[in-house]
Amino acid sequence: MPVTRSAVAGADNDTNQLLSASRQAFIDWAVENAIPIERLTPTEHSDNTIHNAAFFQSLSGAIQSSSASVVMLSEGFHNCREMMTLHHAVIEYLVNKLGFTVVASESGLPESRAISNFLQNLRKLSCDEEDELWAKGLNKMYSAWAEGRDLIEWMVVCNVAQLMRGRDNFVDYCGLDIGGFYSDWTHPISMIQRYIKQHFPQFERNWSQQINPLLYALGTSKAHYNYQHVLTATEKNKLALLLDELVNMMSSKRDELEGDLDFEWTRQSAISMQLAENYYRNYEHMSTDDITKKYAGLNGREIAMANNILWRLKLDCSTERSRNEQKKMIVINHVIHTKTATQYQDEIWGHFVPMGQMVKQMLDAKSAKEGNKQTVFNIGMIYGGGTFWDKWQRPNERTVATIPPPKDDGLEATMKEVSEKSGIKNFFLHWETAPSDAFVYLHSVTTIRENDYFIRAFPLEWNGCIYLDHVTHATPDDGVKYRMN
Repeated sequence: MPVTRSAVAGADNDTNQLLSASRQAFIDWAVENAIPIERLTPTEHSDNTIHNAAFFQSLSGAIQSSSASVVMLSEGFHNCREMMTLHHAVIEYLVNKLGFTVVASESGLPESRAISNFLQNLRKLSCDEEDELWAKGLNKMYSAWAEGRDLIEWMVVCNVAQLMRGRDNFVDYCGLDIGGFYSDWTHPISMIQRYIKQHFPQFERNWSQQINPLLYALGTSKAHYNYQHVLTATEKNKLALLLDELVNMMSSKRDELEGDLDFEWTRQSAISMQLAENYYRNYEHMSTDDITKKYAGLNGREIAMANNILWRLKLDCSTERSRNEQKKMIVINHVIHTKTATQYQDEIWGHFVPMGQMVKQMLDAKSAKEGNKQTVFNIGMIYGGGTFWDKWQRPNERTVATIPPPKDDGLEATMKEVSEKSGIKNFFLHWETAPSDAFVYLHSVTTIRENDYFIRAFPLEWNGCIYLDHVTHATPDDGVKYRMN
């Protein structure tokens, strides 16, 4: 019997009614269970824990019950003041109360070795060294803002306090992203070259002679653009082969050098550069209209960040806790990367497989093999409105702009309704504990606003979520003047 249009329409109506009822069930539950976040800033005293006692108690219980070795803190958008200060407060709590020892963010892994060394050595820097640290050790989405620098400076203070107590379980920092990011390959490659010149001089001499002309063509400010528009196909292939050769050589030495911190960082930096080339190639293919695209989605950076998380969890440092004690890591990253399911996003993103999904599945597989539970506790981030930095990637052009409105049926609208009905402006929801009649809504794909685009996701890609009703742009700390729109 053929299916009539009226039957299809009836089924659609039933589905819409079920989704609407489930959304209302979620809102009713959320209004009663939203945990207020009283203070959005860290403090040198215990007041933060006192003011946010309910929030930290809820968060701590959820993380501990999940046996999470990785906590992901999502960024609703980069360089948001309230989000960055709240993340700082949460990190202080996780380090001081729950024993987390590694903080990681969306910055280049090779370059981040400078920040890690700074935190472990605690050597006073000259003004020039400090400028170099912020300029090259940390991506400008963090280092350009006072709030981003404050977190690193707190980690220094934390380690000094540990040293004064005679302890050596220092907190450490690690970038997770591809080396060179979109701009400069010369700096991260030169760090690799210094190490292999000292330990494998014959290999380095031949390898550097071949790669240096390609680095010159990539430049020190527009590497991504120059890869697409300056390098020939033959040069791109040569670059990929040289990076494969480097990684293969370093991996062949791992049995004899495993545990050597300089070796481990250099090898992983080489892998991060190898995956940077893969991402550039990935992006170039995804940005064409050719139906014979070689990639399903823009997943090159996701692969790099997921692999770097797993590497850092396994890395043993003399300044860390016992080899037998499970590492605990805090990851700060954008919501597009922390989400844990694949959807088709748009023509560039394609069938996007996020870092969060990869890490969750990798840890699940690792736990099953080793018999010890390791997992991810993932916290989303939604915001109501406010101001943001437009064109933040180009400091001389950046302006303060008003956050555009979300979609009427987006997740923001639901969280705003919870805020208005509960009378709580900023709150945390551990929404995986919601009643079953809310789960149709929590498993339904909706939209989440970034400032100039929207992503598709469903709420239960995160274990819980923070809602901030009104947010503002971060505080510049890079000496660049800016304009107000």
